[in-house]
Amino acid sequence: FVAYNNGVKVAAKDKEMVVMNSQTLNHAITAVDVAANTFTVATDVTSKYTKDVPFFVDGSTGAGGTNDGMYTVVSSHLDSGSTVIIVREPIRDDPSTNGTIKA
Repeated sequence: FVAYNNGVKVAAKDKEMVVMNSQTLNHAITAVDVAANTFTVATDVTSKYTKDVPFFVDGSTGAGGTNDGMYTVVSSHLDSGSTVIIVREPIRDDPSTNGTIKA
């Protein structure tokens, strides 16, 4: 479920609601591992993506579909300077490494 209100993206997941605005953190996705259920971004933002933090993937494409939607962080860790974010929800069978994580 995604809605827009006066140009502000509002995304709802279950009973949680996240409002994306100009203060939203945006991180380009640099890797997707469908089997491990992870997204990777090219900077250390482990302090922002902690357990139960919701975020939105936007702008992803690929032959297998799109990974756009709400996800919930299980954990994150640093790997060679990049943040690997493990998510609770299954990532669709689309390893496209494009799109943006918004939190």
